[in-house]
Amino acid sequence: MTTAPRTKPHSIRDLQSEIEAEVEPAIDLLRRLIAESSVEGSDAIGRAEQLIADAVRPLGGREAVHSLGGVPNLVVEWGGRTDRP
Repeated sequence: MTTAPRTKPHSIRDLQSEIEAEVEPAIDLLRRLIAESSVEGSDAIGRAEQLIADAVRPLGGREAVHSLGGVPNLVVEWGGRTDRP
């Protein structure tokens, strides 16, 4: 997925080009997520979390991993307070 700053498109054609540029990377990420097994006790959740973190990291959000009931949860925040980890 691209990390270039986005500007308001000047035309529908420009918008269509921007969307088309994102389709294949998004489908590739989805394929990689689906390929992870979802068997209880596997490391699939951690690997899927890492795939998503890698995909959104270039966007510059604040990342944190919280565990709920032993299951890791990735939280990425943009804007707001900057004193959070």
